[in-house]
Amino acid sequence: MISMLVDKLNLLYLVEPNTFVRRLNVKLKRDWNNEKWAEKRFIVNHDYKFIYCPIFKNASTSMLSAILSISNCRQKEKLLSGSEVTVRLYVDLNYSLASYSYEAAQKFIEGDYFRFVIVRNPWARIASAYCNFFVRLLQKGIVSEFAKDVSGFVADNIGTSDGARHVTFEQLVEYVCATEDSQLNKHCLPQYLFMGDTKFDYIVRMENLDEGLKYVCNTLNLPLKLPEINKTRYDSSKFNDEYYRFSSMPACELASFSNGLPDYRAFYNPRLIDMIGDRYAKSIQLFNYDFV
Repeated sequence: MISMLVDKLNLLYLVEPNTFVRRLNVKLKRDWNNEKWAEKRFIVNHDYKFIYCPIFKNASTSMLSAILSISNCRQKEKLLSGSEVTVRLYVDLNYSLASYSYEAAQKFIEGDYFRFVIVRNPWARIASAYCNFFVRLLQKGIVSEFAKDVSGFVADNIGTSDGARHVTFEQLVEYVCATEDSQLNKHCLPQYLFMGDTKFDYIVRMENLDEGLKYVCNTLNLPLKLPEINKTRYDSSKFNDEYYRFSSMPACELASFSNGLPDYRAFYNPRLIDMIGDRYAKSIQLFNYDFV
């Protein structure tokens, strides 16, 4: 009870006064429906007139920090020097369309605001989620809740589990493919779901991130500099020499790699390639991706 109260007080500290008034009006008006959850997450900037759609595992943490850095927030230096979780919370609370009525948000979306999103190769995105939540956190001595959930799935559906520290990439893929979107960890949700029904003016591809963001910045005269946050270090040599080997290697063994983790392709065998291809078929078709 006391911890919940503390959490709420901390959230109030992050909400700007004008946002608090807007959110109060939104709560009273209640004109958003549950089907529009994606649009509620869009980030709006009125100074440069853009709308950004954040998608987990697609540089969204870096983007939210960059957006905060160009804002008029009086405490942005303090926030940017703190945790990435706090930055994400602040930007979401104060700059997302959820702080506006649905009617107002639709005017921004349908108006002359520049709408953009960052998408990513689905095979690479799932491998990145695994490296981040199952391997890199282990290197810090942390077992994520995500890893515990997948370990529980393995125990219940595949057979005996060796525990969250031993989850393999293959087991994560089994979880992703057997779990409905409504129950799936948010970092593995299909990318198109985050975009709602909105038509975007520009789609940036993670594979050409610098080039894509340069276009966005030139279009908006935007002084945006993307910091490197939550970035996994990869060692591409492991892909060439040890192809397919890593799909069944436990996370705790991968965590011992000091020179970087394998390229995403090294986590896949033909069966896993097909499984992810089927699971994310709509995103693959919409954004014209293939495995390589």
